[in-house]
Amino acid sequence: MQHLCQKPKSREKGHGKYNKIPREKVIKVNKEKSAVDRVWGRKFLGFSFYLKKDEIRIRPHEKIIKRLKDKIREITNRNIGISMETRIKRLNFLIVGWVNYFKIADMKAKLN
Repeated sequence: MQHLCQKPKSREKGHGKYNKIPREKVIKVNKEKSAVDRVWGRKFLGFSFYLKKDEIRIRPHEKIIKRLKDKIREITNRNIGISMETRIKRLNFLIVGWVNYFKIADMKAKLN
């Protein structure tokens, strides 16, 4: 569960609200994964958020970009005995799927 807010006082109030809800009306909340934080301080479904000219924008999170680059390195590794045709098919499948998932995000600068 994520509760996003801008001001530190709002974050403190948010933590208190979750503790006051009756137990029988609430699903179990994992406190390690849950947070009350600023929008740009969190990762959600692989996206991170940032401010640009007083507007909140989205981009792929750094961990997700690192994972993509690691997968590309794994596929393009010359020590693996697969044909170039299979390698290209795997790369195409990976990159097309990744770009389609993150197409709503700002990612041109991150992928260079």
